[in-house]
Amino acid sequence: MKKVKHQVKKIIRDFLLTRNILLTFPGELNKSGFQRFLVTFYMKQSRGILHIGAHTGGEREFYDRIGKKVLWIEANPNIYTIMLANILSY
Repeated sequence: MKKVKHQVKKIIRDFLLTRNILLTFPGELNKSGFQRFLVTFYMKQSRGILHIGAHTGGEREFYDRIGKKVLWIEANPNIYTIMLANILSY
């Protein structure tokens, strides 16, 4: 349990750090490609992706191409049904 708690704290800390960097310098990061670097860096380190607000699952091909398992979360029941159909083969 202690190990899980530590991992959750690390994920939250890493997420907040990345989020704060992106919110602080959005224009500069987009222009320099640093935002893309951060996203790629964390994706390569991860064992999977937690996609909150998955909408219709539009990123399914990208996630499949980089070989990551995804936990898709979509709160809107109407869109959720569409998402399920879109990600079924992935």
